[in-house]
Amino acid sequence: MRRAILGDSMLHIRLTWHDLTRIGLAPSADPFGEIVASLGLLRRRSGVGAFGWWTQRVRTRLPASTPMLVWLARTAPELLMPAAGRHDFEAGLTALKDLGTIEEALTGSQVEAHDPVQALRDYYEVAVAPHWETIRAQVEADREMRAQILLANGVDALLTSLPWLRWSYPVPEGPDLGRGLSLVPAYFAAAPTMIGADPNPPRLLYPAARLGALTAKPRQGRIPVPSKALAALLGPTRAEALLILAVGCGTSELAERLGVSPSAVSKHTAVLREAGLITTHRDRNTVLHSLTPLGNALLSS
Repeated sequence: MRRAILGDSMLHIRLTWHDLTRIGLAPSADPFGEIVASLGLLRRRSGVGAFGWWTQRVRTRLPASTPMLVWLARTAPELLMPAAGRHDFEAGLTALKDLGTIEEALTGSQVEAHDPVQALRDYYEVAVAPHWETIRAQVEADREMRAQILLANGVDALLTSLPWLRWSYPVPEGPDLGRGLSLVPAYFAAAPTMIGADPNPPRLLYPAARLGALTAKPRQGRIPVPSKALAALLGPTRAEALLILAVGCGTSELAERLGVSPSAVSKHTAVLREAGLITTHRDRNTVLHSLTPLGNALLSS
């Protein structure tokens, strides 16, 4: 049996041997998972890391129904992620046509109610659809990497490779999942999120890796500048690297984003790794760097 500790928020996932035999990877990019993850970015006042470019661009274009979706994504994200047809946006919207549960969730809230299906469609067109090809490519790259890890080294290596999660013994107190676990890489995820709705297996939404020459943002515009305190503590280049690694990436992309050579990046990541701020996973010719819980805590502070 295994448990997961998510950073400092103490998300515990108790997996029985039965659960371990039912762990699966999402078959493709999930548009509703991306909606929930991106709404989470909009709730954050800081800690959006390499997605600062996206939040700045999208905030001026958000439809009036977005506050309702933000509230739902925070309080009941499973209502925005249909079990049926979720990997096709239109099919997923059809599955959400039974809106009784969403309307019930909105009862007594302080947000203005809108038609949820139209709200999702409007938000998707503004915030997610323009980036769908990049999203699909990033998620597929992550899935291929995790599948190779699973085939070569088993479930333990797969779980250990997930960003921002530490898997360890013993089993904590709490109920068993009993339904397996679906691993869902998400381009817009800033941190792992558990989303569950009986009787379906719960879904662990986690930040998709940035691999190869793929880029998480348009070439114009830099990532957010590190704070003076962070730059003073780590040095400006390593502080900027930590911001980029908030969503994970490989050595080549990190070098390109920082504007330095791969050998220089290797030295910077070695320092960050020795300080316990990042973890590095190697799979054949691919190297993936991502934040540890300590690195996430430092960046969030």
